Parts: sequence; structure tokens; C-alpha cells
Amino acid sequence: MFLSTTKNRLSKAITKQIKSQFAADLSTLLGKEEVLETIKTEDKDMFVLRNNTPIFKVSGNSFIPLVKCVHIVPDILPRVVVDTGAIKYLINGADLMAPGLLHSTSEYPSVSVEDVVAVYGHGKTNALAVGIVAMDNEQVNTQKTGMAIKLINRLGDKIYSHA
Repeated sequence: MFLSTTKNRLSKAITKQIKSQFAADLSTLLGKEEVLETIKTEDKDMFVLRNNTPIFKVSGNSFIPLVKCVHIVPDILPRVVVDTGAIKYLINGADLMAPGLLHSTSEYPSVSVEDVVAVYGHGKTNALAVGIVAMDNEQVNTQKTGMAIKLINRLGDKIYSHA
């Protein structure tokens, strides 16, 4: 997946751009002692690597934190908590459906469509996935069905397993 013709050290300008996009303290993630690089895959996707581990997906001028990034800086993204019944489906690659957010143990903050969020299982301390919101809280509560969050990266997928 990460066969590449271009692998470059991350410039100070890109590091500054990443830091300006997020309110969280990224000093542990983007410290001077870390080897930071960009890599382009054969599918033309671009990623930022930290010590050869993908931490951001580049989308236009935006940087989307990946699961391993959220494990290092948990407050980088809004946190969505799903009920325990949804966890196995997420780990197996399913997108997050609205019923997984309707359980009494679920937490779905006030987020907008197209926001990037970290998905946690109820009672779990580490993120299970990162995804893009397809339905806001009001839509989930009124429609009660359909895809609520489109996953970008999850525990065990090809991006997560690369190191």
C-alpha cells in the first residue's frame, strides 16, 4: 500500500500548517526528535508519517488525524462514543450506523456534517476509528437509520497496520 515514488522530510511550513489546524497541543506528536515525512501511495493518497507510522491523511489543504495520531493526542478530535454492540462491526470495517449512536451509553456531541471525529467504544480508553460525520445529532435522532459516520481509518486496517 505504501509503495511510493516520493517520500520527503516534512517541511517546517507543513508542520506549522498542521499545528494551526488543531487546537490541541501537538508538541509530543510533532517534536523535533521525531522523523516526520510525507509519502504518496500508488493510489495517489498522501500521508504524513511519524517515525514511519501514518498519523495524518492529507486531503487538499487539510490534515485528517488517523487512529494512531488520536492515540498519541486524544483531544485532537471531537469524541464519539458508541455502544459496545457496535464495536465488533467497526473493527471489521463497517461504517458507523445511526443505531450505534442511539443507545443510552452512546455519546454523540454537537458536530456538523463533514466534521472529522474519533470513535471510541463505550468503556474503552483508546479510539477504535476515525471518520467523517455523515449525519448530525439531530438527523440521527429523527431518522434513526442510515450511515452516521463514514470511517477513514480503524484499528487493524491497512493504514493502521503499516509501520
